[in-house]
Amino acid sequence: MVQIVETKLKDWTNKLPRYKNAKYPQPLDENLPKHYSVQLYVGARGSGKTYLAVKYLHELEKRGIEGGVPSRIILISPTAKSDSNRMFDILKTLDENDIIENYTDDALKEKMIELRKDLNDGVEFKEYKKAFKKFESIKHLKNMTYDELKLLEKHDFEHYDNIEQPKYPIGFITFLFVDDCACSSIFKNGKSYFNNIVIKNRHNSEINIPMNIIICVQQIFNVPKTVRLNSNVVCLFKYGNAKVILEDLYILVSGWLNPDEFTLLYDKAVEKEHGSLILDMTRDKPVYRRGWDTILELSNE
Repeated sequence: MVQIVETKLKDWTNKLPRYKNAKYPQPLDENLPKHYSVQLYVGARGSGKTYLAVKYLHELEKRGIEGGVPSRIILISPTAKSDSNRMFDILKTLDENDIIENYTDDALKEKMIELRKDLNDGVEFKEYKKAFKKFESIKHLKNMTYDELKLLEKHDFEHYDNIEQPKYPIGFITFLFVDDCACSSIFKNGKSYFNNIVIKNRHNSEINIPMNIIICVQQIFNVPKTVRLNSNVVCLFKYGNAKVILEDLYILVSGWLNPDEFTLLYDKAVEKEHGSLILDMTRDKPVYRRGWDTILELSNE
C-alpha cells in the first residue's frame, strides 16, 4: 500500500505576515449581514423577494451603522415608481434622484461618477476642517504642511462653517439595488458594466467605490455565473425546480454543509407560505435563516 510521508521544512510556516484589513463601518446590529455584501434574492413573482430585500434595508435604517454613517440607496428598477410597487416609499435613505428606471451602462457610469464625487467632497471637507483647526492653534505657518495650506487657500481660509457644505459630510455606505431587471441589458451575458461592479464591489479607487449589491430576480439563471458565485448573501424562496437551483448554489456552502443538509435547511425554511432560506456568508461561519427573524441550525439530537 502506498503511503505519503510528510517532511516539515525548517524555518517555514504557512502563516501570512501581519497586515491590516480595511475597516468599513458595519451595522450596529450584529445580526445584519456585514458590509460589503453581494445579495441575491431569488423567487417567483409574488413570492416576497423584493419585500424581504426592502425589509433588510429598512431594518438597517432603523438600527443604524457605526459612526452614524448614513445609507445611500441607488435603485435600478423599471417599476420603481409604479403604483403597484409602493414598498420602496418606506426607505428614508432612497432619494428620487438615485432611481434609475431605464438601465444603460452609461446611466450607471454617470451615477458612479456622481457617487465618487460626493464621497470625495466629504473627505475633502473633513480634511479642511482638520486643517483649519490646526491653523487656529499654531503660532507659525511653518508648522503647516504644503497640502494643508493649499487646501485652506482653496477656500480663502474661511471657517469651515462658512464654506459650502458637502451633501454627505461623513460619507455614506452605498447600496446598489437591482429589481425586476431581467429583461434589461444589465447582465448582458456577463459582460455588462454592472457585472464588473459586482466583481469589484469591495474595491476603492478613482473609478470604483465599495458598495453592497442587492439583486432581486425571478429566475436565478438570468444572473451570470460570475455574479452568482460572488454572492455572499443568498435568499431562496420555494421553487418547483429547487433541486437544480440548490445544485448550482451548493458550492457557496460546500465547506460547511453536505448536499443533504443544504436540502434539509431549504425544505424547512420554505415549508411555510412566503418562507425563504437566507444564507448569510458575510462572516467566518455561515448563518442560516428563515426570513430575517428566525435562525436555523442543524442538530444531531
